[in-house]
Amino acid sequence: MHRRCLAICACIAAGVLQVRAQDPGAKTLVLVGELHGTTEIPRLFTNLATAAAVQSASPIAIGLELPVTLQKIVDDVTDAFDASAFRERLVQDAAWQQINDGRSSEAMADLISDVVKLSRTRRASVFFFDTQTGTRDEALAQFIANRVKSHNEAVTLVLTGNIHASVAPRFPRIPSIEPMGHRLIAQGLKVVSLNVTYSGGDAWVCIPECGLHKMNGNAGSPASGGYDDTLYVGSISASPPARARRGAGADCQVDRTKGCEPYSAAASICLGGPVALRRTTAGG
Repeated sequence: MHRRCLAICACIAAGVLQVRAQDPGAKTLVLVGELHGTTEIPRLFTNLATAAAVQSASPIAIGLELPVTLQKIVDDVTDAFDASAFRERLVQDAAWQQINDGRSSEAMADLISDVVKLSRTRRASVFFFDTQTGTRDEALAQFIANRVKSHNEAVTLVLTGNIHASVAPRFPRIPSIEPMGHRLIAQGLKVVSLNVTYSGGDAWVCIPECGLHKMNGNAGSPASGGYDDTLYVGSISASPPARARRGAGADCQVDRTKGCEPYSAAASICLGGPVALRRTTAGG
């Protein structure tokens, strides 16, 4: 099943790189919009980033919606990567411990460890972009735009909250928000926006109370939320906050036996070859 998951993500990555090939002179920014606090979406993103890094002719960049104050932990990693020590340093950091909205989950800690390990191959670089300052979407967009423009990577994959990933001028359900995705386009960047959809389940998320919540499915037209296309993961399961180990039994227990089964529902996007990422009219 793991091989099937990677094959599906390889197909998606081929579609992303195909978009890049259509305009090789432009840098391509791929926004993957998520519901925070699930097990499945960070795993999907890890597989997607890995497949893209392997298929790309040059290194890619990987951006995660986490405090920029955590960047030093990533930058300090040496070629002798110790995943266990890295993870412990990450989850012990005060900035990490202050996050309780799903972005500091066990699954996210796994994702970070995996992509940092990938960066040791020189096939990818990893950056965090939450400055925690100013108007949120404006600050996120400005940091990413500066990073993309000042670095050489032709393709940047970003995992962020689904509102931020929208390219609509105004987010349809919250018109007061001008999403990060739209702001990035306004800065002249080539943006592909993908929203992750699911059939239902549960997640560790703030709506508005932070904790375990049952979630209904969010299937719908990509254009209705201001996205170019969707990635479907099937049912979702909550991933609780990752915290420092303080002895036997202290950790949150996470079921890691499910493999990539939720991704099997996404196989239909690969029918007929690499997925064609279609541009749709963003809702306003």
